[in-house]
Amino acid sequence: MITSAAAGSFSAKRFIARGRDARLLRLAGWLMIVYVMLQLGAVLRLIGVPDVAHVLLFAYRFIDLLLIGAFLFIWRGSIKVRVGDFIALLLVTYPVFISIARDQLNLTFFNDAAIYFSFVLKVVFFRTLVISILDRYELDVFFSKFSRIFLIVSASVAAIAFLVAQFFVASGQLLYYQSPAEITLAAAIAIASGNMGGIAFFLIFAALSGKRMLLVGVSAMLIFSLVFSRRLTTKLNRLLPIFFLSAVLGGFLILSTDRLEGLVFLEKLESTYEGAMRAFNNADSLDSFFLQLEPARYIEFVSLRENIDGWGAIFGNGYGFRYELNAALLADSGYEAEGDVTNAHFTPIAVVAKFGILGLFVWMAYFFSALTPLFRGKKERYFSYACGLALLGYLVQSLFAFGLFVNPITSFVLAVATVKRRATAMPTIRSKNI
Repeated sequence: MITSAAAGSFSAKRFIARGRDARLLRLAGWLMIVYVMLQLGAVLRLIGVPDVAHVLLFAYRFIDLLLIGAFLFIWRGSIKVRVGDFIALLLVTYPVFISIARDQLNLTFFNDAAIYFSFVLKVVFFRTLVISILDRYELDVFFSKFSRIFLIVSASVAAIAFLVAQFFVASGQLLYYQSPAEITLAAAIAIASGNMGGIAFFLIFAALSGKRMLLVGVSAMLIFSLVFSRRLTTKLNRLLPIFFLSAVLGGFLILSTDRLEGLVFLEKLESTYEGAMRAFNNADSLDSFFLQLEPARYIEFVSLRENIDGWGAIFGNGYGFRYELNAALLADSGYEAEGDVTNAHFTPIAVVAKFGILGLFVWMAYFFSALTPLFRGKKERYFSYACGLALLGYLVQSLFAFGLFVNPITSFVLAVATVKRRATAMPTIRSKNI
């Protein structure tokens, strides 16, 4: 049921927001849906199709260009720049001068600069549009249709990605297993709205996808919502023991029987478990622990850490910085050298490499300030809460994945989460499900 103290009876099906801000936000919504659909292209990368990653990165930059270009071309109102945004703009500017001094004006320089500048600009533009919309519409009403479509598309892409990955596994074409699909925001919307079917689907997909940090991120969102916010329904709280028991029994089944051999997503989880046990039992230092737990990620971390020293550790090495993977560690771990690389899957150390420790603290403050909707209680709008949850999920995933700044959805959820609730009565959704 949708009610409004100002407008009386209101029909969600007939609700069409007007104005430049509404048109721009609808465009942004569709472009984010396109981004989710583009994840299917990553399956081609898993079967060895060359240059897929470069094509996808180009597509993501094109989405950024459309978002920023449309805003600059269409928007005629004031732009809401906060102190944190101004500091972030200064932060993404000073690596340019470091790059010039280090003669790093290469293709990587322009890609890095585009990623970080566009990220902050998108946050500013999104927040400007959301603040403008709140003058006329409640956020939950405006994004109700987007939420439904986004859930459907995300679920569909996840199902297709999984089925396609299974096909390539069965035909022996997959180089390594993964079902690429971006479901973090969709899972957050399902959790925030108490959508039981959506929660179960996205949690199961995260477990089957082969993307371990996706599973950790979705689990973190669900656990946080259950433990700290109590927004989920009593029914879900009653089902939690069943989920827990199923996870325990499933884990026991995986470890104690050979019947499930050949299911590669289970083999990947099992290898993670075995690596953790091996690290706990055999490691004699912290470095040794992480080397045995996740050799590839550890090699990236150590190789990048070796290039961060002196003033570079404080202020970073600028955009365009590239480094060689440690040849000795590669040889000892059985990996082949891949030449020089620019980022690391461990986002915090990759940020330090470009912006220094000073920059890492600034970025942490910028992101963590957007988590406030998670602590405003049950009266917080479900969509703002969902965006706060999604940002939490992205931050958790960024510990062992590099997509925090590349993903256009990150800037959107950060912007929405930093807009404070209006005191005036606006149309609002009271239903538990989207």
